[in-house]
Amino acid sequence: MKIISRWQSDIWLGRSFMKTLYLVRHAKSSWADPGLADRDRPLNRRGMRNGPMMAERLRAKGVRFDQMITSPVKRAQETLRFFIDGLGVSKSKVRVEEALYGASVDQWLRLIQQLDESWTTAMMVGHNPTITELAHALGRSDISNVPTCGILACEYDGDYWANFGDDPKQVFVDFDYPKRVVEWRLAWSKAL
Repeated sequence: MKIISRWQSDIWLGRSFMKTLYLVRHAKSSWADPGLADRDRPLNRRGMRNGPMMAERLRAKGVRFDQMITSPVKRAQETLRFFIDGLGVSKSKVRVEEALYGASVDQWLRLIQQLDESWTTAMMVGHNPTITELAHALGRSDISNVPTCGILACEYDGDYWANFGDDPKQVFVDFDYPKRVVEWRLAWSKAL
């Protein structure tokens, strides 16, 4: 009888101990039509430009998703479409979650804790102020505002999504947003 390690058995069973959650604030929306209901507001030109750019940044990092979940609001779904197209994600991995629109931090955490345990990497697209408040609740109080189309990547060194947020093993590993490159270039030019 061959004895295998816990790590080997978990790989064999398709289990991973590291979970990664990408929190995305929808891209910049349009206010051009004041008669539109909030849920129906589309992206504006800047949002349409930033969405593909941010999807390309994730693609360049080799990120792959087991599941993508979005608010039902038009601007959130349009934002997610850039990531679906840019990363070649199957529509079977996409879910619209009514509860993400107007949800509190506690409601977001409950939704995260209900993610399928077989998934190691998930994306959730939603709205401010909740995305920024969630970052604070998870330990990133240095982020005063997650900008539109901003992405927070949080790794969780735990076995189960069900413990996410209750267990201090989550660590933010990346915070990216459309103007980050511009800000970096400005800082670099000032240093020269």
